[in-house]
Amino acid sequence: MADPTGVFEVRAERPDREQQQVLRDLSTPSFVTVVGEAVFFSGDAGPGVSLLQIQESDRTIRDRWILRTAEITGDRLVTLTEAFCSGTGPIPAVTAIRQYSMTPADIRDLAGMVCQALDGVTPSAGTAPPQEEIKAAVLAIIREAAGNKGISFEDLAVISEKSGIGGRELREAVRILLEEDECYQPAREVFKPL
Repeated sequence: MADPTGVFEVRAERPDREQQQVLRDLSTPSFVTVVGEAVFFSGDAGPGVSLLQIQESDRTIRDRWILRTAEITGDRLVTLTEAFCSGTGPIPAVTAIRQYSMTPADIRDLAGMVCQALDGVTPSAGTAPPQEEIKAAVLAIIREAAGNKGISFEDLAVISEKSGIGGRELREAVRILLEEDECYQPAREVFKPL
């Protein structure tokens, strides 16, 4: 099984005739909704999902799941960043940072994964804000969050996502802002307002 962030192994470990029939009847490729438990398989198999339920789906439902998951993940990444910077915060965030020896680079990588997933979402007709609106919102974020060192693209993506700005829209807005000399890059993938 694959999603915009990678490929996962799915195992139906329980004898469930109904789910086995669904698996047999699926055409490949197709969109599916999977409810399962994240597991780490032994050996080289790595992470995967132990199947609880699977059903055929469509792109619209898949995109809704991606958007909602990205929203939740963005909130968690903001919490992790704040906890990392301050050394305090919600116990789950502080525990995760310590247990997994997380660094700012790890948090940026996770934000990049969210952006990658959002790039695969099909924009709904008539719901996307006009490019000028997006550009203005992105510039406002850069002005507010850049500080002395600027804001990394990953951090910009996390904040922009909360405003409903997807990965492609953000890249396009940043490209235009750079061309119009509204912002510049003091370092690779770091932005400051002019």
